[in-house]
Amino acid sequence: MAQGYDVSSLNDFVKDSADKKSYLYKMLAQGNSAKLFPKQTGVKSSERIHLISNSPVWQAQACSFTASANTTFTDRTLTVGKPGIYMKWCEKDLESKYTQLCMQAGSKLETLTFAEQIVGDIMQQTSRDLEMAIWKGNTLSTDQQLLHFDGLQKLIAAASIGYTATPATWSVANARTIMQTFVGGLTDDMLVQASGKIFMGTAEYRDYKMALTIANLYHNDGTALKAEGTDIEIVPTLGLSGTKALYFMPTDYTFIGTDLEGEDENYELFYAKEAREIRFIAEWKMGVQFAFPSLIAKMLNT
Repeated sequence: MAQGYDVSSLNDFVKDSADKKSYLYKMLAQGNSAKLFPKQTGVKSSERIHLISNSPVWQAQACSFTASANTTFTDRTLTVGKPGIYMKWCEKDLESKYTQLCMQAGSKLETLTFAEQIVGDIMQQTSRDLEMAIWKGNTLSTDQQLLHFDGLQKLIAAASIGYTATPATWSVANARTIMQTFVGGLTDDMLVQASGKIFMGTAEYRDYKMALTIANLYHNDGTALKAEGTDIEIVPTLGLSGTKALYFMPTDYTFIGTDLEGEDENYELFYAKEAREIRFIAEWKMGVQFAFPSLIAKMLNT
């Protein structure tokens, strides 16, 4: 695999045909899920989320009593993956192209010429990839961006959750009916969760907004979109892009595990003198887990 700069598609530089240019990188918002789920720090490999459940029984008051009900201890394991990004560049590759106009003077090239733009784009792409992995991660995947830890879809599929709705064929025309069916099956325990939200792909979010607009039931007033007739916020995520799936889960009980808060935002950019090249290194730990499967619902539409 080739490494470093690929300038093969650029013509050799001719001074009077080029101008100093500015470079833009894609501005992708920090993933919705990553912002909503609380962080559990200090996880270097695996850590248990300890749960306590009681089933108290009300009895008539008396001077003596017979104890009833149990306290049950259970746990769920949050396992993190350990991805890293490693890149390197030789600045001399830029000297024969128009990119030379932006380079530092002299032959001692120890600074990445387009550092702000290159690193900015790497971090934005990493944010996007993390959002995808939070939902679609699978340690059995062949996708390099998804194989480091199991995401919510795989974890939910393996759990005994509170409600699974019968799937339907998703479209703008029946988006409202599908949402009504899904919300109508949520249990009382789910409905009283203050942090309960419905997650769906960005395209499905658009379709649902269109369906509401067509029915004159939605206007863009800048507030969060909620499921029709409810107070349940809908969260669009790239992590469910292309799946047509709907998930309900309380964000307070869904955790992102990491070793250090914001570790995925840290990186090293340095000049390796012995190799005469500039290197980029970013390493972090991340995984996801939920505490109470009984508070989760799904609908895997087609």
